[in-house]
Amino acid sequence: MLQTTLLKNIKSIAQELRIQKPEEQEIISFFERFKRNSSLKYVYVGALSKHLKYDISLTYEFLESLTNLNSLTRIYEFRCPNSSFRKIFYSNYTSLPDKILCDECEEEFITRDYIYVIYEVKF
Repeated sequence: MLQTTLLKNIKSIAQELRIQKPEEQEIISFFERFKRNSSLKYVYVGALSKHLKYDISLTYEFLESLTNLNSLTRIYEFRCPNSSFRKIFYSNYTSLPDKILCDECEEEFITRDYIYVIYEVKF
């Protein structure tokens, strides 16, 4: 079972966004996987959107609402377009470095060209 604060926040946001009970249960079960498996830490917007069959903008709105209630932390992930290299940034967007060197392909990239918003679940 999810921690009561996260569960309460999910239910509150679901009601606010007029999400139906079956979909609310799908969201709860999605987040329960994070509680059961401690190696899962990050929510990828596209993965949740596909899992729920929701529009990406509604998914962002839901995740941002959970972030505003301190159930998630918004973080940034650089993904190299030429390799599987990824790097997580726990800073705000304006503090991201201008450029990043890929450890795998050894090319330098403009960070913001290949940055993705992801969310870390807080337990």
